[in-house]
Amino acid sequence: MLIKNLPVSIIIPVLNEEKTILHTMTAIFMMTAHPSEIILIDAGSTDSTKEIISKWFEKEKPSFKHIILHEQGALPGRGRNLGIEKASYAWIAFLDSGVIPEKDWLETSYEFATKNNKNASWGTCHFEGKNCFEKIICASGQGQKRKLTYFLASSLFHKTIFHQIGYFPEDLRACEDRIWAKRFRDHFGNDYICYNAKVNYYYFPKTLWAAIRKWYIYSFHTSLSRISKLHTLCYICLFTAFLISPFVSKAAFIILLTVYLFLRGIISPIIKSKPSNWFQNNIISFFIAPFIILLIDLAKFTGFIAGIIKDTFGSPPCVYKRKPRIARISSDPLVFTHLKDLLKYHVGKNADITLISRNGECLNSLQNELKLPHLIVDIKEKICPIKDFIAMVKLYTIFRQYRFDIIHSSTPKVGFLCSIAGFFTRIPVRIQTIHNENFGGIDLERFDLNKYPGQNEIIRKELGVSPDSKIVIFVGRITKDNGVEELVESIRRLRTLKYNVELLLLGSCEPDIDQIDINIYNFIKTCPYIHFLGFKKNPEYHLAGSDIFSLPGYHKNFGTVVLEAAAMGIPSVGTKIPGLMDAISDQKTGILIQKKDINALMDALKKLLDNDQYRIQL
Repeated sequence: MLIKNLPVSIIIPVLNEEKTILHTMTAIFMMTAHPSEIILIDAGSTDSTKEIISKWFEKEKPSFKHIILHEQGALPGRGRNLGIEKASYAWIAFLDSGVIPEKDWLETSYEFATKNNKNASWGTCHFEGKNCFEKIICASGQGQKRKLTYFLASSLFHKTIFHQIGYFPEDLRACEDRIWAKRFRDHFGNDYICYNAKVNYYYFPKTLWAAIRKWYIYSFHTSLSRISKLHTLCYICLFTAFLISPFVSKAAFIILLTVYLFLRGIISPIIKSKPSNWFQNNIISFFIAPFIILLIDLAKFTGFIAGIIKDTFGSPPCVYKRKPRIARISSDPLVFTHLKDLLKYHVGKNADITLISRNGECLNSLQNELKLPHLIVDIKEKICPIKDFIAMVKLYTIFRQYRFDIIHSSTPKVGFLCSIAGFFTRIPVRIQTIHNENFGGIDLERFDLNKYPGQNEIIRKELGVSPDSKIVIFVGRITKDNGVEELVESIRRLRTLKYNVELLLLGSCEPDIDQIDINIYNFIKTCPYIHFLGFKKNPEYHLAGSDIFSLPGYHKNFGTVVLEAAAMGIPSVGTKIPGLMDAISDQKTGILIQKKDINALMDALKKLLDNDQYRIQL
């Protein structure tokens, strides 16, 4: 029977997996559909794992190719990230050694994603211990015969997801999958679970010492990951009270011990397990479970406390030297379009960049070009105490989860919020850049008028306006603060004076962000001589066919777009505010006016419209 190969790369990180890897590889070989590629990342196994893998491929000769990568000391997150980078196919599936997929797991996951036009398929994992001790461990943790959703080592993703929300943390031995899963749910929601895509896990610790050691390490890294929920804090407080109680009252200790053994050792496993009689045919496990679980919980408690101490007074352990994590934060995502070259430079230097700002129309094109993860935090331009506090709390939460090495903000207000959130999350380097002048230089190869011959005629034909009309262009967010209301009114008055002038607006009109008057907005949408084209990632195309650039803003503006207009040979009319006063040389490269002065704006535009020679000279 011919088994088809799906365009999928399966990634499996391994470290001393000689007892389980053969079972996982055999299960993959028996599936109804094979991947096209398997990538195994070995972190430095000292047992016979590598020999077992090599012999298996030599013997079975599967239809899919395999890649074995060796990365000494790589933790699971680093292993998965390396596998993603090396993967040849657009779809990525994850498994762990010891995880046994059902025969139709990969085929079901792939069909779920492709037929439903989704970029991910989260599978489910079925946990089951075999002997008495394994059943106790399973029932107290995941639950005997219970299916767990959002289990990474059962899931399939399109590669583009990692460009949107980032890769796995590389400095944690455990919980890196939970951190990434939370990012996924925060960004995409919960409508990605394929309940029919199933894997199984049977390989639990065989001895009490192995179980204690495993749960200590897991709890230690859970604490370092900073994703512990409120119930974890309550658990630590209750367990602390339980440990202290013998020194306060022996009666209280006995009562607490009895209640704890009953709830944690009997009730909890019954609730978690499916069916609830997990101890069926082995009543001994029912009676000894509470005491084994008590010892394991003591190890978990110790791990949590050790992790908190390590996180508070030291740096997290990092066997592998990971990429530096940098967050660029701004209230306006449009700022990132001016930083594209700098961001690309950082990525080229092997930095892990995350962008943080409010939502905006430019985000899609920005993400497609830069392929950097972007997180949404609604940071207002103006001072709003309640909303600013909410934004700061969100920044604090993000900083805790992502554990950035550097946070870099670009405006005073955002810098203030980031400095507080960064201080309490112990970000090592906190940078705030205050732009007293323009944002920086521009790309003269991109903004070159010679690349657009005959653009005047092309733009006028596209807009459906007369060849002899003059075009005033605005590039920026369509907000009151940018003087859009004054500019629209000035153009309206000029039209009543029989000036053949058209207004071209390029920029996003974002809800709840300093919106212009609704009547003016409706006028813009219906007026035949005002052309509102929305955000354009290549403004140079329309600048090349325009005659005058105008930006009558109220407050500090970086002025980069004024430099772009100047590079395209267009004079500017701007206001006397920081940034624009540096970008426009009054009466030499443009005209400066007082802000919120419609008459002055009209006079400046009339001066340029009436005198072609003067306009060309500027």
